[in-house]
Amino acid sequence: NLTARGIEAPQNLYSRQVGYNDAMIRWQHPESNLITKKYFDLANSNVRGFGVSVDDITFENAIRFGAAEVKAYAGCKVKSVQFYPMSNQTGWKVNLYTYNAEGALQQIYTQDITQSLEMGKLNTVELDTPQDLPDGELIVAIQVTVSTASQNVLGMDYGQATEEYSDLLRQIAEADFYSITESSSTSGYFYRTQWLISAIFSPAGAAED
Repeated sequence: NLTARGIEAPQNLYSRQVGYNDAMIRWQHPESNLITKKYFDLANSNVRGFGVSVDDITFENAIRFGAAEVKAYAGCKVKSVQFYPMSNQTGWKVNLYTYNAEGALQQIYTQDITQSLEMGKLNTVELDTPQDLPDGELIVAIQVTVSTASQNVLGMDYGQATEEYSDLLRQIAEADFYSITESSSTSGYFYRTQWLISAIFSPAGAAED
């Protein structure tokens, strides 16, 4: 979802009549009251797990926002990153990247994820140091070292993709990310995915409340 928006609406609104003149209303709080940039709609996602069949491999899943999109939020900082872990693994990190003038991937921030994670849920990782948006593209990545092989490492919306933006992947030793949708199509099949990763932008002086 790349459209600008303000405060998010509550989720899972439920109401029923209680007695003759009253009603009970329940809801869940929104993901954030700040600007949330993402490609998936969790309420309508076909949530599946992405993983590998070998141990001791480190990879990154990432989403990308184009330079024009990033420029529209000039003055904002990346305050936090959300992602959907599916199994207990080691070495979780948040990494932010851009591309330099030569077109090479350039890391602008990294942070170990040390908090306790809830598996199978959207987790929010606050950045220790909120980051200014780059003058160019922004790549938001989740890095993980797979200590125990699993097909359920990171959550994805399977069957949906914004090719080259919602579906980036690389092993840590590779020089750049690639689109898993594009890569799979060259092999004659479609592995369309949107990683359940999002970035929360904070305008100057804004707060969650």
